[in-house]
Amino acid sequence: MSNLDVWAIQYYPEELLTALTQIKEGMNIIYSNLTCAFRIGSKDIKTRQFDTILYNEESDILIMLMRGGQAKKEDMIKYLEDNNKQYTEVSFAPTIEYYRDSDSIPELWFAREEYVIKDALNDSKIKGINYLEYYPNVIGNINLGYITNSNNSNISIDGRSIKGLIKLEDKIVLIINQENNKDKNLDFRSIISIIRENNMEFDIVLDKEVDIIKDNCSKHIYNKK
Repeated sequence: MSNLDVWAIQYYPEELLTALTQIKEGMNIIYSNLTCAFRIGSKDIKTRQFDTILYNEESDILIMLMRGGQAKKEDMIKYLEDNNKQYTEVSFAPTIEYYRDSDSIPELWFAREEYVIKDALNDSKIKGINYLEYYPNVIGNINLGYITNSNNSNISIDGRSIKGLIKLEDKIVLIINQENNKDKNLDFRSIISIIRENNMEFDIVLDKEVDIIKDNCSKHIYNKK
C-alpha cells in the first residue's frame, strides 16, 4: 500500500478537474477495470467500488474513479493530453460480476492529512450541517487490484488501511492509517481539535462498527449542494 494523497471522485464529477490540477510532475499511470475489495468494520462494502485510478508518485496523488460514475478514464486522458502530461495506460480484462451502485453509500472522503478533514467539515457546514459522529475505533481497508488468468488470484496494485472515521449527514470521512509512515498519522487529539476549531457539535462513538447506509444519497447531497 502506498501513502499517496487520495482523491476519490464520486457524486461530483467536476471534482476530477480539481484533482488533476494537482499533478505537477512525474509519470501518470492509469489503471482501469480494477477489482475493489472494500471493508469498513466487519462489513464488506459491495455497492461502492472504484475501478479506475491514476497513480503519480512524484506528484503524491492517487485519483480514484467510482465504478459506474460520471467521471471517466477518457476524461483523465483528455486532460493529460491537452496539458502535455506523460501517461501510460494499463487496462485489465473487465470484471464480469454484476454491479450497480445502490445510491446508499454517502460521499466518501479519504483523509491522510488535516487539511482534508478541515475541507470536509467546511463543505458540510456550507450545506447547513453542524453535527457529526466520530468513530475512532472503526477500522477498515480498501484494496484495488486485478485477477490473474493463471490461478484466478487477486493481485493488489494499491490500497489503504483505515483507522477511524467521521460520519456526517452528507459524507463519511475515512481516516487513513499510514502503515509505512505511522508517525504522520492523524491521532485522536488532533482530530478532536480540528472538529472543535470548526465549531461542530459532535459525539464520540467508541463502537467498532458503524452503519453508513443512507438511502438516496445522491438526491440528498445534490439538494444540499
